[in-house]
Formats: sequence, structure tokens, C-alpha cells
Amino acid sequence: MRLPAFLSRISRRRRELLGMLGNTPRLIQLVWAAAPGWLSVNILLTLINSSVPVAQLYISKLIVDQVILILAHEATGFTPYLLGLVLLGLGLLLINEVLNQLAVYVKRVLEDQFLLYANVRLLQQAMRLDLAHYESAEFHDILNLAQQSGGQYPLRVVSLLSRLLGQFTRLGGLLALLLRFNLGVMGLLLMSVLPTFWIGIRYSSRRFRMNRRQTPSRRLADYFYQILTDPQYVK
Repeated sequence: MRLPAFLSRISRRRRELLGMLGNTPRLIQLVWAAAPGWLSVNILLTLINSSVPVAQLYISKLIVDQVILILAHEATGFTPYLLGLVLLGLGLLLINEVLNQLAVYVKRVLEDQFLLYANVRLLQQAMRLDLAHYESAEFHDILNLAQQSGGQYPLRVVSLLSRLLGQFTRLGGLLALLLRFNLGVMGLLLMSVLPTFWIGIRYSSRRFRMNRRQTPSRRLADYFYQILTDPQYVK
């Protein structure tokens, strides 16, 4: 009895996952149509930000190797090469901070651009509909859901994909460094990434279903709020 229910649940999850993946290209295309330049800059900053920690790790390794070499030769003081590595490490810290601030700025501009674009598209589509649609409660639920999440859900998908791109870029750089030392560490690193990836996908789908279930009650609450607080209805 439990096995068929488990298989049915697995099948339902698989269909939901395939449905989300099938809509992903359309969501990316929608964000691209709103702000192609800012989206390109966002992706570029993600790639650069993901490469900086790998470069910092490699510079730290070179600094440690140089210190060990100096101690082995019983030398004292900074060598020009070691001083250059330290300055390069400090420069990478400064670059990383600047890139983080730029990423925050680009993300906010992209959100504003897409929110404006989504609202305009929603109004254009609503103006084309017949007045009979506005007498349907189901249509108001769909319209309310589009107003609540239409300007946010595509950006969340793009943000999730950007984070995954950054994580895979960072992971690839770390793997390239770890392959020089031990293959076992590479396996542990891969195992540590998979739970985070699975939890992100699982709870994002749950949040979407919860928002969809709450749409009718949210619309009813907005209706009562407007009636109870608007001076026009009090009179």
C-alpha cells in the first residue's frame, strides 16, 4: 500500500520538476527582454566574483610556499616576490569588495527594470480582455497571483540560476586546485554541494505552491481591508 503511494509521489515530483525546467527558458527570455544589458552585466559579475576566491586561495598557497622556502633557507625579512604576493592578495580583497557592491547595484537595477516591464506587460494583457473576465472570481485569483509574483518569480529563477552558475564556476576552480593534491577531497567537496542544491529546489517549489494556495484568501483579505478602511465605504 505504501509502495504505490511512494511511487505516485515520486512521479508527481518528477512532473513538477520537469514542468519547472520547461518554463525556465521562457522566464529567462522574459527577463532578457526587460533588460538584456543589465542581465549580461549580472552574469559577467557572477563569473568574476566566483573566480576571485579561487585566485585568493591560489595566492595564499603561493605565500605559504614562499614562507616555508624562506624558513628552510633560514632567511629573514620579506623577499620582493613575497611582498608582491602579499600586495596581490590585498588587491584581490579590494577587488572582491568592489565587485560585491557592483553586484548589489546591478541586481537592484535589474529588479526595478523587470518590475516596470512586467507591470506594463500585465496591463497590456489586461486591457485586451473582455469585461466578462473581470466578473469571474477565478480570473481575479489569477490576476492577483500575477500581480503578487509576476514581477518576482522570474527574477528568483534567474537569481537561482546565477547562484548555481557562480557555485559551479567556483567549484570548477577549486577542483582544478584540489586535483593537484588529493582526489578524495574532490569527492567530499562534491558531496557537500549536492544537499544545498537539493534543498534549494525543494523549498522553492513549496514556497510557490503555498503562495498559489493563499491567493484566494489574500484577495478576500484585501477586499475586506478596502471596505473597512476606505472612507468612501464608511459614508
